[in-house]
Amino acid sequence: MLNAMARAMPPSRPAVAAAWRALIAAGFPSEATARFADSSLVAYDTAVKNISNTLKAADPIADVKLGNDLVLGFRALYREVADLARAGR
Repeated sequence: MLNAMARAMPPSRPAVAAAWRALIAAGFPSEATARFADSSLVAYDTAVKNISNTLKAADPIADVKLGNDLVLGFRALYREVADLARAGR
């Protein structure tokens, strides 16, 4: 399960770096900083129900979809963080 989550992180790295730069430039506004720390995409309940069940199914198509969903979710999260930081929120 951790392997699936770890595979989603490298493709998201540019978005993470951009969000972090925006946070620094804005002086770490509270809403953006809190959102940066949001781990709901891989929260325990989500991991146990969705991620674990997908991996147990041993369906390569579902595995790829899960990976894509995680990457897209992380990218969207970090884009939102950057937007919030630029807005000073």
